Amino acid sequence: MIYSWAKGASFTADANKVGQELEELDKVSIDSVLNKARNPNTELNKCFIWDDSEAAEKYRRHQASMLISTIKVEIQPVNPSTEPVVVRSYESIKTNNDRHFVFTPKAISKPDETAMILSRIMRDIKSLEKNLQDYKSILTPEIKARVENLLGFFS
Repeated sequence: MIYSWAKGASFTADANKVGQELEELDKVSIDSVLNKARNPNTELNKCFIWDDSEAAEKYRRHQASMLISTIKVEIQPVNPSTEPVVVRSYESIKTNNDRHFVFTPKAISKPDETAMILSRIMRDIKSLEKNLQDYKSILTPEIKARVENLLGFFS
């Protein structure tokens, strides 16, 4: 097997060595991976922060990110006769070299921020297209029907 990191992964460990170490496990689970990674002689060890203070701060940052990205807000569409929709409360916006979050109802009122939201939606669509292509041979009729239904969504 040949292993590689997904685009955007921040790991510096050798993906082939990590993949081989994962193959050695009887069962791949969070606990089994962490137990193997505790051995400083493994490639998996390089994938984790072992300084507890640094790891705790990074985990809190991850929790803050999850909080921001999972809270939802109900908004009334421009057409008052249309049902309200529930969307992400905050969208990630990049300006210059700064990435921050903007309240979605405010962001959709600004053309440059709306463009960033649409760009994220396009990335999501491309990711879905790639997943569908990668797993095309195993897609069930139910999934195919859902995709067909989605394709007619705006018709």
